Amino acid sequence: MSTNCDANANFNQGCGTQFNKGASYGSAFNQRGGGYFVMARTGTEGVRVWFWQRGDPKVPYEVQQSAMEYVVAGPATISPNPTWGTPDAEFPVGDWCDYNSHFDAHMMVFDLTFCVCML
Repeated sequence: MSTNCDANANFNQGCGTQFNKGASYGSAFNQRGGGYFVMARTGTEGVRVWFWQRGDPKVPYEVQQSAMEYVVAGPATISPNPTWGTPDAEFPVGDWCDYNSHFDAHMMVFDLTFCVCML
């Protein structure tokens, strides 16, 4: 993982992060029935990501409720609060990084690729 986020360095590798909580991807994630990812992006606090495993008693109520309502009503807007704890990934902004030109126009996409194996 690179600690230099500059797109002109390290062949546009960017910055990475590694969650301290297990089962955030792969077969362990699938075996637990998935989980909850929440991303907040603001010009003052940068990009922050939280993750909770499925069944974690610390999943905030509004996150669980929003996930259930999404199926019926579409995307909801929720805002992080101190009860959520420290983000699992954090990319701060400041004088060295102009949020509007680097992040604001981006649309985040999660790709859930499914494979059907034929025996």
